This record gives sequence, structure tokens and C-alpha cells, in this order.
Amino acid sequence: MKKTIIVTPVFYRDPKDGKPASPSSNRKAFEDLWKMDGKTLRELGLRPWNKAGDDPDYHNGRVLWLLPGEWYNSIPNGFKLIDIMGNEELFKKGETDDDIRFGMLAYGILI
Repeated sequence: MKKTIIVTPVFYRDPKDGKPASPSSNRKAFEDLWKMDGKTLRELGLRPWNKAGDDPDYHNGRVLWLLPGEWYNSIPNGFKLIDIMGNEELFKKGETDDDIRFGMLAYGILI
């Protein structure tokens, strides 16, 4: 019996962006991300998916900040996420998609 292996492309973070900060395993630290400004989120390694006001229908013009792929194993189960399509979901380690493009997961937090 032959095995079929499917390999999809993985796009790594641009080296000029540097590595993201080490993630906290503390749920409160993740919840505190919602209180931070764009500059601080960028310094931690998050990246914006959109620009504020680009699409007023996209969650009332707010910005979706994507989480670094390196943070996947530290995201607390049950943590509320918004994916790039605008859908809300609760994180479940091992079930929530771990695909990384340009160093980022396809979901994050709305600010």
C-alpha cells in the first residue's frame, strides 16, 4: 500500500520583522492583549490583517491583529479568536487550525 503525503507551502516571517516575543502561558496575559495599542502589539510580534476603517462592515472597522505562529501551543483553550474571514471561534489546541503563513496564524484578536 502506497502512502500519499500532501505538502502545503509554509511561508515564514520576513527576517526583517524579527522573532516575536515569547508567549505567556497565562490566560490573563492573553486577555490583556485586547487592552494594548498597535505599537505594543507589533513589538510583541502580532501583525495587522487590515487597516482601521478599511471596511466598515468588517467588525465595525476594527483591526484584526494576527497571532504569531510560534504562539500556537501557548494559546489558552477557550480563548476567543477571530479568523481572517471574520468568524469568531474558541481556541482548542490540536483542533484549531495551526497553518502558518508569513509567520502568522490565520486568526487573532480585534482591536
